Amino acid sequence: MNKCSLCNKKISSDNASFGLNCLKKVCSSVGIEDIKNLKGEKLLNKEIQKICKKQGLNNEISKLLTDRYLTLQLLNEVKLEEYDKYRKSVKEDLDTINKITTPKELKSFKKITLSQANEVNKKYKKYKSIFKKIEDGEYDAIQNISFNAVNFAFNMYYIKKPYMKDLNQKLQYIILKVVVFIAKQNELVFTAKCLDHALQKKPKDMIVTDDKIINKIKKSSKFVSKINEILKKHKNQKSFSIKKGEEYLIFENGDLAYSIHKADIMMKGKKINKKWNLDITITDTYDFTEFKKLQEYIGKDIPMSVAGAALNNIGILATSSKVVHPYEITIKFNMTV
Repeated sequence: MNKCSLCNKKISSDNASFGLNCLKKVCSSVGIEDIKNLKGEKLLNKEIQKICKKQGLNNEISKLLTDRYLTLQLLNEVKLEEYDKYRKSVKEDLDTINKITTPKELKSFKKITLSQANEVNKKYKKYKSIFKKIEDGEYDAIQNISFNAVNFAFNMYYIKKPYMKDLNQKLQYIILKVVVFIAKQNELVFTAKCLDHALQKKPKDMIVTDDKIINKIKKSSKFVSKINEILKKHKNQKSFSIKKGEEYLIFENGDLAYSIHKADIMMKGKKINKKWNLDITITDTYDFTEFKKLQEYIGKDIPMSVAGAALNNIGILATSSKVVHPYEITIKFNMTV
């Protein structure tokens, strides 16, 4: 039993390329109406030969022309530059087709089929309003982005399909840009800055000099506790040095936790007049390395803890899709305690 070239569902005819409903749809797209049966495919093929100015093709080559023409029309409705490479390949095949063309000569079939182009087209149109609002800078209008959109963007079933991957990646990027916008709205400034930086294709390592962020670190109970712990170890010394890999700093909730989870803390301490002068360097790789269980994030702020767990898990998938790119964060400052 043959399959419809457009919807990929089984059809009863071994000679037809389309089921009747799909045939009516594609015929209508080129101005042919009132199709009653599968014989209408011959009318479709002749009309597309006329449109492409390639009359006189035999039945087999005519079907190839129809397939590539309809594929290009569907791709042309997908207004994303990520699909330019597919359009170019199909267009090259369309220009190549002549009376002696064989299927093996047409390279675009290996990149995208008509049914695959149809699948991309449907998904794009489903989320077209999201793409349009982002183009217009209307982040505020899609703060409450639908669960279906998020589920589709980060669904491995679609991500693994080469022809769908570009659409998924674009939607992932948009969703994470919305997360950046929401983070800013909720005064999670460092979270927004770090995630936005990771959305660049080749982000440079980040050197943090912002006093607001540094002061936020200094006031963190986890940081204060870690400093006290370290100074207690060296209370009988006049100076000490902590190298990379010897001590770690873990922020468990809030703005710092969504940006830095487990960081190296390096330190040089010198005691002067019973006070410690400390040169501190904090480094961390901004990435999403493992799925975080919800319990790991639970703190006083339950809603934000849930958001942190979800963001981490989404971040892992976005990293594997090459939408989020890891980089190093370095924070240096001095303090006296």
